[in-house]
Amino acid sequence: MKILRGLLFVIAGVGISLGAVPADPSLVLNLPFEEGSGPLAVDCSPNGLEADLSNVQWATGAFGTALHFGGTNAFIDLPAVPGLNGATQFTLSVWATWEDLSPRRYPNLLTSQTWSPGGLMLFVSDNTCSFRLGRPGERAGVPGNKWTETGASLLNVLPQRQWTHLCVTFNLPHLTTYVNGKPVSRVSWPYPVEAKDLRLGGWFGSVCHNGLLDDLRIYSRALCETEVVNLADASTRVSAIYTLADKSKSAQPLIATFKNRHATLAIDKHGQAVSLRNRTTGRELLAAPQPFVSVRLKDGRQLSARTVTRKGDTLTFSFARNEGSAVIDVDTHRDFFTFTVRSLSLTNAASLTFCTLPVGVTTHRGNMANMLSDDSDAVCLRGYDLPVEMDITGNSLRVWTTEKYGLTGWRAGLAAGPKSEMPAMLRAMAEQSGEPYSKLGGPWSLDAEATRGSSLFAGLYYPSTDDSLET
Repeated sequence: MKILRGLLFVIAGVGISLGAVPADPSLVLNLPFEEGSGPLAVDCSPNGLEADLSNVQWATGAFGTALHFGGTNAFIDLPAVPGLNGATQFTLSVWATWEDLSPRRYPNLLTSQTWSPGGLMLFVSDNTCSFRLGRPGERAGVPGNKWTETGASLLNVLPQRQWTHLCVTFNLPHLTTYVNGKPVSRVSWPYPVEAKDLRLGGWFGSVCHNGLLDDLRIYSRALCETEVVNLADASTRVSAIYTLADKSKSAQPLIATFKNRHATLAIDKHGQAVSLRNRTTGRELLAAPQPFVSVRLKDGRQLSARTVTRKGDTLTFSFARNEGSAVIDVDTHRDFFTFTVRSLSLTNAASLTFCTLPVGVTTHRGNMANMLSDDSDAVCLRGYDLPVEMDITGNSLRVWTTEKYGLTGWRAGLAAGPKSEMPAMLRAMAEQSGEPYSKLGGPWSLDAEATRGSSLFAGLYYPSTDDSLET
């Protein structure tokens, strides 16, 4: 067992239980990755956070269980860890192996979703690993900002196919890194941490870690060297040989399949989007299964829906521990799908993400359209109503609502399939949504004679058009 839950002594043939080992109250995140299957890793700290696995495989060996990242589009998104943002003390601990040392940018082991302002990283570049912190509240490359960052070395050469324990302790201003329990680097950093959501296994884009990760821990204090040595105990990690879990045995039955003339969207019984396929070519457009619906609670926790039921074209997504459910209508049109948020029964939700899709076609990125594509296919996920937020994070398209404008009643549209057909799909979406549109802009702009040669854009980066043209 990776976490010692109890001690058992056998004396003269009699078993004597000494009870559970008291939990360390400073342990604010503890992911031992003991599940061995499924799309979820559960935090064993008192915070009880949830981590969503995306294209990550379970691995078993003499070490127990761990998670395997294949080098492309595999990562774990973690919600905000209570107390980490603004911390003046913390400890970060993780076990890792590497399997591919070809130069790549940047297969980080851990990254805060923001870097500049602030941020933290277990940074990997080429054949090295270091820990980095960015200055809170300041942006790099922006006039008037006082951006600085620090780095503390961990590994100058990444060891292949063997377990390595990495640890970082911070007690402002002292930052210390350890490898296999031994101090490696000490630097001074005079600022607290700025870090909210975390991503394990990568940073942005499709590049990710290639190897195993296990037993991620974050403490709200700086552990002493003796405690770090204990965390680095390698007695059960002599071998990094592993067997991957059989994906076919863990695949879940589909609960819903929706088809239009261009694409098929499939959702399994655990509430994951498991397929978005071009109907003409059969090409899979999703990079990996992903929980379709999630909420951010007012206390900072993020929960993903874990089961779904269907009644007609209405899907009810339920959250773990009976915390509530979200009801989403799915309307299938000839060229696109529409999602409408009908209700949300969680009373403490700050935001509701009602569609997330990690996309496998990422050559081209259209932030204004919220679209990812390559030369053959495209996927576009758009909010119809102004209160619906939308963005592209890495390779994921997402739409969500917030408590400020109301969590329910809003809509979004999904168009997917051949890129050559995308303008027509988006025109149909705009016309049938009932929202205002102009036939001089949006999906009509490429063919509109009146806008040819225009240099006007929606961004407010420059005070005047002349300033933008001069750049």
